Amino acid sequence: MKIILNETVKGKGKAGQTIDVPTGYANFLIREQIAIVASEEALVAKAENEAIAQANEAKLIDSMNVLATTLNDLVVTVPMKVGVEGKTFGAVSSKQVIQAFHDQHQIDLDKKKLDMGATINALGRYQLSIQLHRSVTATLHVHVVEEV
Repeated sequence: MKIILNETVKGKGKAGQTIDVPTGYANFLIREQIAIVASEEALVAKAENEAIAQANEAKLIDSMNVLATTLNDLVVTVPMKVGVEGKTFGAVSSKQVIQAFHDQHQIDLDKKKLDMGATINALGRYQLSIQLHRSVTATLHVHVVEEV
């Protein structure tokens, strides 16, 4: 019996897939609302939903590309306390960078997506990458200055 999975079933398939299973197992999955019968109407609805999802994904990628070009042009200044030799007291954290970016440019970013690379513990300019989408990455320009 052909069914469309609503949820991922281990060993059978992922959510949204159309699979062929024995009738008894299909009845169990349908009764538990894990799957629906793969009727013509259900297959057409599935195709329409996939088309809508692809269009939404394309719009999201376009908006992330626009945001990436905006971020590539901006510079964020992070003030830090500095010792005698120009070393900072502690390292600059991703939370500090994201908070400074929000304060200076009113753009919210996810600190978990920021790739700090090496530890920033000195004054200067740094380039950090941030992943906005699995296919879109931007560069943040960070300027670490002495706190006054």
